Amino acid sequence: MQFDVFIDDFLVQAASQNLMVGGGGDAEYFEVFITSSKRYGSPSIEDIEVIESWLLKNKDVSNLSLGQLVDVNYSF
Repeated sequence: MQFDVFIDDFLVQAASQNLMVGGGGDAEYFEVFITSSKRYGSPSIEDIEVIESWLLKNKDVSNLSLGQLVDVNYSF
């Protein structure tokens, strides 16, 4: 799969859950930060599990590491 197609599909998946994605990379290494598209919202554990499942089902993903949930509104 072309990297651009993968990114487009990933962004559609995130948007379908009212999530926004920031970050970048290339076909070898890709790193993103996911947040809610709702003001003062946060992704839920369930949101992250859906994203993780989507990524793991993608044959182009060979290594996946998820960080802890953080509150970007009040943690920084």
